[in-house]
Amino acid sequence: MLSEFTDKLYVGLEEDIEIIGLKHENSTKKIAEILTTVQETLGKLRHFILESDFSDIQEEVFFFKHVKPKFYSKYIYFINVYNFTLQRPLGSDDAQREHISAELAGLKRFFDHNNAFYQYYRSDANHLDELYFSRRPFRICGELDDCEHDGSYNTSHDYKLSKVIANEKYQDYLRHETARLNGGPVEMVTPVDAVFRWTSSKTDAVELIYSLIACGVLNNGNAGVKPFVDWFQKAFQIDLGNYYHKYSDMCNRKKDRTTFLDKMNAALIRRMDEKDDLNGVKVFPRRFNSSSRSV
Repeated sequence: MLSEFTDKLYVGLEEDIEIIGLKHENSTKKIAEILTTVQETLGKLRHFILESDFSDIQEEVFFFKHVKPKFYSKYIYFINVYNFTLQRPLGSDDAQREHISAELAGLKRFFDHNNAFYQYYRSDANHLDELYFSRRPFRICGELDDCEHDGSYNTSHDYKLSKVIANEKYQDYLRHETARLNGGPVEMVTPVDAVFRWTSSKTDAVELIYSLIACGVLNNGNAGVKPFVDWFQKAFQIDLGNYYHKYSDMCNRKKDRTTFLDKMNAALIRRMDEKDDLNGVKVFPRRFNSSSRSV
């Protein structure tokens, strides 16, 4: 019930953000509308949790470690980008580079100051999860600024984790802006390491890869299988081994040769059918500001 609701809510938020991005050319208006949308979504998430609560401590920890920060980090990230856009110098490229350097220095101080927790997060450790990500009475906050005071909906570290995720993404955004100013190649804003992992089977991955190659949707149909496999393995942190052998096995299937594609097709149609069935939750939009944390 919890994962079903939060998955739908997050996909809906991603879709809304994409639509807003296509609608606005003005970046400030775009980010302002995105922030309002994210706030409304956070309100729905909070309402759902306070109404339904958790089945056990494991579900509670999972929510405050993996689910809430995924949503809340978007709010913090877009606040950062919004403020950066408003404060960005209108002068020379050098002035803009100086401004970006100051922002990056501030982020470095944040990561240095929170190095122990950052290493805990990056190493996928879990031995302190119940201390950090449950609402038990004994709660430790390194700083008052990082500890929200609504004990029914916050833990000692879910807000700090949201800041870590948001600041990683903001750091990449600033580096992207620096590369653009320097006229060099602009790398992807989102790093491929430790962001997305392929968690389905290797055979499913190979089926998807060969399908994309066959459709000619990569580099105008000029992408080779091996270079794309190499990129896919790095991007999704998976070793596909002898991928051609897996492809040969798929070709030799007597029936259901495209099992994964058929499953994806059915899943997408089901999600489309369910898209508008979230509701019953009314949220009253609020104004946002850079210090707002109690959504």
